[in-house]
Amino acid sequence: CYTDVPLKISGYQPATLTGTWTVKVKLNGLALFTTAFTIAPGHVASTPQVKSYMMTRNKPSTCDINTPPVAATAFLSTDPQALLWFYVTGVQVGDVASSEYYTPSGQLFGPASGPWDAATSAGAKCFTDVPLKIAGDQAATMLGTWTVKAKMNGQLLFTSTFTISGVTTSRPVIRSGGVISASAFGGSSSIAAGTWIEIYGSNLSSKTRSWSSADFNGSNAPTALDGVSVTVNGRAAFIDYISPGQINALVPSNVGTGPMQVTVKNGAATSDAYSVVAKVMEPGLLAPPTFQINGRPYLAGLLPDGRTFTLPQGALSGTPSRPAKPGETIVLYGVGFGPVTPDTPAGVIVNRSNTLVSPLQISFGGVSAQLTYKGLAPGYTGLYQFNVVVPNVSDSDAVPVSFNLGGTTGAKALYIAVHR
Repeated sequence: CYTDVPLKISGYQPATLTGTWTVKVKLNGLALFTTAFTIAPGHVASTPQVKSYMMTRNKPSTCDINTPPVAATAFLSTDPQALLWFYVTGVQVGDVASSEYYTPSGQLFGPASGPWDAATSAGAKCFTDVPLKIAGDQAATMLGTWTVKAKMNGQLLFTSTFTISGVTTSRPVIRSGGVISASAFGGSSSIAAGTWIEIYGSNLSSKTRSWSSADFNGSNAPTALDGVSVTVNGRAAFIDYISPGQINALVPSNVGTGPMQVTVKNGAATSDAYSVVAKVMEPGLLAPPTFQINGRPYLAGLLPDGRTFTLPQGALSGTPSRPAKPGETIVLYGVGFGPVTPDTPAGVIVNRSNTLVSPLQISFGGVSAQLTYKGLAPGYTGLYQFNVVVPNVSDSDAVPVSFNLGGTTGAKALYIAVHR
């Protein structure tokens, strides 16, 4: 029996020479026989392995099995869309994924079904199909349990289910005194463009949750969560947190000043307009209610280690703290401090250093402090950061801190601890 050296095909020159090949076999130079075979174009059938899959509301910005999108199995008829996401290994060039959506009655739903683009490279891949449009579309009327089947090259990978339910929420109501600037930063009854506000009332949302990275569109914050939205002076605010009794929102940059109308929309129902006054700036430094010590509100100043607060030593159980030292640089946070340069609009994650347009002075016990940074905090939106060098003041567990922003002073006395 004779077997020759193999003709290597895949990844070698013969793979490019498709067609009919001829082989002539000889023994001692004399022809024994001639045979033929073909090499056809194409690819080797893949053997994909599904590692993770889920329904979700938003497509993630990157393909990483360690940071998948937020899974969702229950959707409302007011949700904009539903998407199928899955992570597969062993994908080959040319492999084609497809999805099939079946309504609660078992009928194939054509608008969201069909093949996706063929893979252009091999390896592990994330797949996200064309969104199933819900709110304002046909799917919003098909309530119940849906089924979705995912396939690769026509072969079933997995079957999943999810639900679409109707909204029965009562009309949202904003209570009297129910719109304030962020309470941990002073809780003023006036607001300002680009500042965080809290809205209190009833029937504001049928769900309770904060935003997640999946709710963002690139670096842009969401203007709705699960069908809940807020307008200020007719412009969409950015929604950070929703619950039946409270919404946290970021006022957009372009609302102007003077009397404003705030509304909350929950699904199809919209609240009565709530009147509030907007100023050019409504500044406040972070001093949460939990930082009340001996009747004094203390700033949430961070020491250079980034985790220890400028409070009297051991003032709050479970909170690392010690007095700041003169000459140390501490970090303070604020909201409502107005425009910065270069301009960064509210609702966009800050990705560069910037500086307040209005002059800012921060004083400790009446002694002005040096600011090495004063602007929006990188990596956040609507949050200001101030890097402050503690001036040479007398030792005390209760050094008063004040600020002046372009002629506007802080509404109340705040404190930190300072010791050499």
